Amino acid sequence: MSHCVIHGQYAHLRPLTQADYGRLYDLYTSAPLIETWRLRGVTPSPEEFVQFLWDAVLVQFVVDTGDGDFVGLVTAYKANFRNGHAYIAAIADPEYQRSGIVVEATALLVNYLFRNWELRKVYAEVLEVNYTQFEMGSRTIFDVEGRLTEHEYVGGDYQDLLVLAVTREKWKEVGHRLGVNVKDSIN
Repeated sequence: MSHCVIHGQYAHLRPLTQADYGRLYDLYTSAPLIETWRLRGVTPSPEEFVQFLWDAVLVQFVVDTGDGDFVGLVTAYKANFRNGHAYIAAIADPEYQRSGIVVEATALLVNYLFRNWELRKVYAEVLEVNYTQFEMGSRTIFDVEGRLTEHEYVGGDYQDLLVLAVTREKWKEVGHRLGVNVKDSIN
């Protein structure tokens, strides 16, 4: 059994293992997530899915509750150490999407990234249809740095893709609002 690496108030993060692949495949290919999350409608073979899970990944954690209930996955990928940035993604079981647990897990991941690597920014790419889940953090936690208009064809319509960014400096100021102890952990 895997052990928890990072504890939040509600979210617990542990390393992804092979035992998680089936649950994640089911989650990524479930309605409505199959169209609006990273696979964008594709149903890969199990082998291709595992390759997708690990493609360009810096670090990722399964999110569960203190009781061990599966919540989702948070991932950091496409790290560019020369320019000081990385991307993050998160997916939650629909049962937990509005619980705040994945928000806390994402905050724990961002803190982990700034604490362990000399990154200046952490980016997230979000379809406009999903942006309402993040909108309350706009300008206070992150900035919208870009909008690619009508960038992706999803569910029979073109969607804008927003590029969100949190800087190390802003994170030092506001990370604690999400229940993360950033005071002593980030220089």
